[in-house]
Amino acid sequence: PYTTLFRSVKLNQLCILLGLGYSGVIFFSFLLCIIPVFAAIKIEKVDSLEALFIYYAMYLYLHAFNMIRQCIAMSFCLLALSFLLKKHRLKFLLFMMVAFLFHKSSLIFMIVLPFLHITLTKNRIVFFIIFSFLVGTLLSQRLFIMLAGPFAGYLQNSEFGFRPPSIVIKLFTLLLNCLFLLFIFSGKKKYLNDAWLKLLLLGYLCMNCTMGLVLGTRLMFYFTQSQVIFYPVYFIFVISCIATAFCSVETLSESTIF
Repeated sequence: PYTTLFRSVKLNQLCILLGLGYSGVIFFSFLLCIIPVFAAIKIEKVDSLEALFIYYAMYLYLHAFNMIRQCIAMSFCLLALSFLLKKHRLKFLLFMMVAFLFHKSSLIFMIVLPFLHITLTKNRIVFFIIFSFLVGTLLSQRLFIMLAGPFAGYLQNSEFGFRPPSIVIKLFTLLLNCLFLLFIFSGKKKYLNDAWLKLLLLGYLCMNCTMGLVLGTRLMFYFTQSQVIFYPVYFIFVISCIATAFCSVETLSESTIF
């Protein structure tokens, strides 16, 4: 399973040269996952501890040990976008090329480019969420194969295909959507067209459309990894609102008493 990865970066030869076994391969692979993410966090100047807490807490850390090649590609995609947002287009192309060398599925990340130019409103976000949820609910295996064409094999195979109809999966997906919309409606309008929120929205749309597929997370995690950038910024806003409200109440109380 590591043929493509090792052919690209010669990681197995390095581990053999250093006398390391499979644990060494896992160690260096994880470094290739975490270093681009940490570099993106630094470029975006968000709180490192909060961002890394989200990375570890939201399964992204454990996921890195499960789908090694793709997780490395995902990390380099995240770093590439951070450079693109800083107008470093050459670095964006360079790191996207690195991601592609690890896993060809990284090409799906290019859908971000046109999506960044879409102006979002709260109503549009709600529409996208509802529409994608209906698509995921109504999507059948035959329709999926017809729409996905040659790429259908990436999200389903002889072992993992469509889940049996489950109300639990739909309710859980609906709950996650409601939580995301809570963030949308409780935040400032300026966050609606933040690039990292748009990337996260794409992740939720992928999650909704592929909720019937066991391997749907393969696609979703390319976009939901943006949580490590978006949520620390959002939490700072929430904390500042709470602090402002507390100070206002305290001032009002003091003026009333004295």
